[in-house]
Amino acid sequence: MTESAAGRERLRLQFAEDPGLVLWLQGTTAGQEALARVELEYALDPPDADVAETAIRTAPSLQVAEARRHWFDQRVLDYAQWQADASSPRRTAARERTRVAMLNAFTQAQGEDRTTDSAR
Repeated sequence: MTESAAGRERLRLQFAEDPGLVLWLQGTTAGQEALARVELEYALDPPDADVAETAIRTAPSLQVAEARRHWFDQRVLDYAQWQADASSPRRTAARERTRVAMLNAFTQAQGEDRTTDSAR
């Protein structure tokens, strides 16, 4: 399921409907790998309307259908907010400062390594 965006979206919905599933998956290596793919590696997948429509249409009750609709609406809002935040000038400047700081630290560490090697 973690190989496709639609599969990952179905898993996200399952995680929302059954929080115990996440705890259960954390107990196995395969489960941990699946969680990592969904929550980390592909966390920025856009919401999948087809998956949501199918899940809503096949819901066993009106309450479940409404909960799934609410989940998808919230997912769309969260994704839009993430996109707006990620492209904001403030976030872009913060990324650049982080990149420069990491590059400076790397360059400094390389210089210290050369100094240490020369002293030997």
